[in-house]
Amino acid sequence: MTSLLSAELAATCNALGTYDKKTGKYLIDDFTLNTVKDLIRYLRRDGEGHEIRRHFGQTKVLQSDLLPMLIDHWENTELFDVTLRLLVNLTNPALLLYREEVPVERTARHNYLQILLHLQAYKEEAFTKVDTWNIFAKKLAKILEIDWSERDEDTGLIIERILILIRNVLHVPADLDRERRPENDASVHDQVLWALNQSGILDIILYMSSENEKQYFMHILEIISHLLREQNPSSLADAALQRSVDEKLRDDQELLSIRMSENKQRINKIKQYSGTRHSRFGGTYVVQNMKSLSDNEIVCLKPLNKISNLDFGGGKKSKLVKPKNRRPVESGILERRSAFAIRHSRFGGTYVVQNMKSLSDNEIVCLKPLNKISNLDFGGGKKSKLVKPKNRRPVESGILERRSAFAIRLFLKEFCIEFLNSSYNPLMHYVKDVLVRAKAQQNDESYYLWAVKFFMEFNRGHNFQVGLVSETMSVPMFHYVQQQMEKYYDMIKVEKKKFTPWVRRLHLALRAYKELLNTLLAMDKSTDPSVKESAKVLKSNIFYVLEYREFIISTFLNYDENKMPRSYLVDLMETVHLFLKMLEHYCKKTGLVVQKKVRKKAKSKPKIDNAVDVNDTQDNSEYDEEDEEEEEEERSTAVVETDFDFKDFVNRFCHPRVVSASVCLLERYDKNLPHTNHCIIKMLHRIAWDCKRPSMMFQASLFLIFQRILDNRVPQFKL
Repeated sequence: MTSLLSAELAATCNALGTYDKKTGKYLIDDFTLNTVKDLIRYLRRDGEGHEIRRHFGQTKVLQSDLLPMLIDHWENTELFDVTLRLLVNLTNPALLLYREEVPVERTARHNYLQILLHLQAYKEEAFTKVDTWNIFAKKLAKILEIDWSERDEDTGLIIERILILIRNVLHVPADLDRERRPENDASVHDQVLWALNQSGILDIILYMSSENEKQYFMHILEIISHLLREQNPSSLADAALQRSVDEKLRDDQELLSIRMSENKQRINKIKQYSGTRHSRFGGTYVVQNMKSLSDNEIVCLKPLNKISNLDFGGGKKSKLVKPKNRRPVESGILERRSAFAIRHSRFGGTYVVQNMKSLSDNEIVCLKPLNKISNLDFGGGKKSKLVKPKNRRPVESGILERRSAFAIRLFLKEFCIEFLNSSYNPLMHYVKDVLVRAKAQQNDESYYLWAVKFFMEFNRGHNFQVGLVSETMSVPMFHYVQQQMEKYYDMIKVEKKKFTPWVRRLHLALRAYKELLNTLLAMDKSTDPSVKESAKVLKSNIFYVLEYREFIISTFLNYDENKMPRSYLVDLMETVHLFLKMLEHYCKKTGLVVQKKVRKKAKSKPKIDNAVDVNDTQDNSEYDEEDEEEEEEERSTAVVETDFDFKDFVNRFCHPRVVSASVCLLERYDKNLPHTNHCIIKMLHRIAWDCKRPSMMFQASLFLIFQRILDNRVPQFKL
């Protein structure tokens, strides 16, 4: 940025107005409106380096001028509108500025991180205050009092801009390294939620999620997804004024496991250092069966690890080495000579080890550098751990869950209950219709899938009622989620360098599919006969269609550890386990007739006479094309009904990829949840015992994991 532009921006920011400390109000003049418009024009002329945007972030014009001016003069309609446009522009997500790609180049990456730091400062310093959100709540309430049919276009734009501003603020990611907030503590995001609740913004969002404000449903769904992104729906549903028995038991188990691990580390540290003394005095030891000159047992003053190096011949005395500051300065010939003798680090030379024969009775040849010949190890030794390159490491899904402060969880629980009771079904119906008609943006279906997963899980944990989520509990919903996952799989294969966002969307779709199965299982366990009958109908439709069964197998076989994160594999393992469990129970309880594809046999063609009229060749060619089309139709597959064999279906999971993924997940058994470990062991048990394939378990890595589990003294890993 040139000094002239910097001076011009500073002068423009100073011309906005002044804050009077005596009255506590922000003073403006007749030129303030034009000055705000000038700031908007500067941002429009910003280059790829976003110098002007970064300058505004460094000078903190939003915290010191724009918001105080808006708080004191929000009733000025024209000034409010222009300032709101500027706020929306300044709080735009950093990823949107870089076309949803984190820059790799050094300068661009630095600029991106600087913009992200400014956004986090906006969120913490300006939007955690209740006074800031009060003005937007008053403005929204004043506009919503007007009937939607009587509003003009400008009023609708103000509503949309306020919703986008809320979205931008909530979208800012947390700076975990700087905050370092423990569980049950209020983070910056929690403070913003508290300010939104105290100002009444959340109540207005609930009101706008009614059927009268359908044009804002996509914005509201995105706001809710950012609002609840750090919350676990099950723990949020259990939030109450008094802790439940399950919550107390869970907290006690966590504390007990932490205490046991700390005690284990302390004991290991004591064992490690208890026998060692100061390095200058290793102790006095008596060497048995070895007499000294006085016919007594020899006494050794060396440390224990040096007793084997006893030398009674005197040995060579250590050479006295002068300190560096007392050594004479050499001419540098030796240094240059040694520098020319050094080769590339990957080729240290070829050396012959004398008096040591190889398998061919010749002297052994060593390709290691000269200083490492003494370290020759013919026993194998420990291999260096293979480190994957950065471009082949899977990117984490970014799903971060933490337990917020108790007061935050209480009002968020009430918000979710009100949303389920009044708005979930109509809002999800409208959003689904928009997505099917392709009227939404590309990433909007991810918010829809997140809402399906979150609110259906919340409904299961809090007074389970199927009617509250009936819009997303149907066979077409299973089909839609499956379609989205297949689409994401295809995009991952096509976008080989930009597959990360598609993997995240695939993970969201998988979690939604898993929650659909969990809700179906909860319906099957319900005491209401009508709900159980509905679950039976849904299961019969899902298990009957071939594509739904094949989808579960193909999902597991398509797992790619180089692209998909470990959290995706955890959800995939639990989803497959749940599907197999429900299918097995359904087959045992009632016989299952399913669809099966078979190939039709081609019909025998009638013999054609050898004599063919020359004049009919053109007609015969047309007939031949029709015959070929008929033959293709005859050879095409047909769908028939047959009895389902569950054992044959499970046999298809006896695949090296399934075993490899299970072993990879079991390797960190101590970090997994107990339910995840149960799903892994059950899958391996099905392969080894039910399918009679124990040879697939003959892997050294799996045996080592079993040894670690058996040697572990933690009670939860014992039978």
